[in-house]
Amino acid sequence: MNQNFFPLLTFRLNHKYFQEGHFRTVNLIFPKTTSKLLKNLGIISKPINGGLQFYCSNPQLLENADRIHKITAYIYCTDPYYTNYTDLPAYEIQSNILYYNNLDGSIIQQGNGECILHKELYAGTNEVLSFSTGLIDINSSAMQNKPEFKNTFNEDIDASKVKRIGEDMHQYLIDEVEEGPLHIFINGDEVKRVYFHSDPLWKKPFAVADIFLNQLYKHYSTGDSQLYSINFNCRRTFWRYYLVSPEYSGFTDLSIIDKNNRLAFKRLSNDDSDLDAPSLIFQSAEGIDLSDHYTNTFHLVDQFNEEDETYRPVIKGLPYASVEQLFKGSDSEDKNMYSHIYI
Repeated sequence: MNQNFFPLLTFRLNHKYFQEGHFRTVNLIFPKTTSKLLKNLGIISKPINGGLQFYCSNPQLLENADRIHKITAYIYCTDPYYTNYTDLPAYEIQSNILYYNNLDGSIIQQGNGECILHKELYAGTNEVLSFSTGLIDINSSAMQNKPEFKNTFNEDIDASKVKRIGEDMHQYLIDEVEEGPLHIFINGDEVKRVYFHSDPLWKKPFAVADIFLNQLYKHYSTGDSQLYSINFNCRRTFWRYYLVSPEYSGFTDLSIIDKNNRLAFKRLSNDDSDLDAPSLIFQSAEGIDLSDHYTNTFHLVDQFNEEDETYRPVIKGLPYASVEQLFKGSDSEDKNMYSHIYI
């Protein structure tokens, strides 16, 4: 007998870097507990670009789901350069993890059937958690008071599962606590957020998303949302073209213009060069979004006249910046990132 499945939810990760808008280099994996839960509830998933489509044979079964029942998706990225082209100002790949869920305090209802699983325009700011397999270090000026550990539902973690290490107030060992986010408070103020996983050999994903079933059914039954999305922004860098070939020294007045015949780069002095040999350096007037589908083009020209837009072409269509290498500014106070292109 054939079984009918009804569309339950589309879960999608979007990324401004990619032309189609989908974060196409992610891979979503379920832990065993989630796979078992999906089977018991008659829910199947189908991969789509940048996410998953869920179908359910009997969506009403979700109505009586316990509040802790959830679909957990580990989000891995198959592209080793994803941190280069993704704007994640507070994220460190070795020590952090991004965490998302569909609870009311963590989402924005768009009113068009879409629910965004973060409060900011783009993900990667308020969802950055420290990662720990047991030991938690708390640095706070208020450490004379004992910290409180709470779970996703703002419930206290059993004190017997949190042990202080030695005489220092700032180190604690977590044991026999379920995997997931921990919120640490001192004097009522949140001082740290940690994603806990007990297995030290666990392959830490880029991000974790928890879809709580009772909340999912609420959105499904009321028609508020059948699309959950997480939106990532691309990184913006200043581009520097280094003209290192001696042939360019023979030109009198080189410039770099865009496709609309506007000056798009300014010439820097050789003092800004990190090369031993002299070179001509041009830096973009403003930061440029890294992308896999640039719509603008840049051209190296000689004797450019802004008024009548005349020039002598030298190189039509300069190469674009690569995401494989990024550079910091030489000044420690310079927080910008730079892309170097050598011609």
